[in-house]
Amino acid sequence: MIHVLFGTHSGNSEDLATELSERIEQAGHEVEVIDLGDDHDASLLEGIEVAFFIVSTWGEGDPPQDVQDFFEDVKAREPMGLENMSFGVLALGDKSYENFCGFGKNLEKELQRHGAESVVERIDCDVFFDDDYEEWAGQVIEWVSDYDG
Repeated sequence: MIHVLFGTHSGNSEDLATELSERIEQAGHEVEVIDLGDDHDASLLEGIEVAFFIVSTWGEGDPPQDVQDFFEDVKAREPMGLENMSFGVLALGDKSYENFCGFGKNLEKELQRHGAESVVERIDCDVFFDDDYEEWAGQVIEWVSDYDG
């Protein structure tokens, strides 16, 4: 099972997560889409082997409001032993802010601190993200095509 997790404020991350999940299904894999804002805590990540995160940044580098509790819990925990997790992050943001795509960058660091391995390069997207999303999604599908889990 491949998981596509999103954190959104305006809905863009959710739309892209839905679109990516359809591509992954077309590549022959089962997919579960998860909204990080649905009262989840860090234990959500335990047992997930493949996770692609599409997250937006709110304000000066923060997660969207309804994802803040989840991310605070991730940061507060001792390393959770996510060595079996392969992941990728697509970060949405606005270059006019000093901490452009801050949440996506910080999420990637935290996942690595917990032992997870990044398998596709993080891409930081400005407000016009179509081309960057296509590049990142292409990397995801290429990786997924070789995944036999």
